[in-house]
Amino acid sequence: MAVAMDDGAASDAEQNFVGDVPAQDSGGRERTTLYAHARRVLARVMKHKALVVFSAIFIFCLVEYLSLPNESIVLLRSTNPSRTALMEQRLEEAKEQGKPLKIYHTWIPLAQISPDLVHAVIVSEDGTFYEN
Repeated sequence: MAVAMDDGAASDAEQNFVGDVPAQDSGGRERTTLYAHARRVLARVMKHKALVVFSAIFIFCLVEYLSLPNESIVLLRSTNPSRTALMEQRLEEAKEQGKPLKIYHTWIPLAQISPDLVHAVIVSEDGTFYEN
């Protein structure tokens, strides 16, 4: 009676194939699967996860900062806008109704405006301003 012994060693033919695909390319180099490559990349990323998280946060903050209207805010410190958004809205409404509209405005320094009016405008814009 013949007994087959399996010592765990595979034959040369079995070692050269992974499933139905050769484990080596034509140049004799070991072929890597996409799965193995993805695992190596993920291992490198996990090794440097603090750097990856910091980079993601930095990029997010940079995009948010660059989307802010910084130039227009700085410009408003030294010059008054020629028209406000409300003026533009009223001009558009008058145009739709076919009525002529001429806007007259005079800029006054904030020091000449009553502090109560300044506070009233702030509260009308944000009712919880003084609670923040």
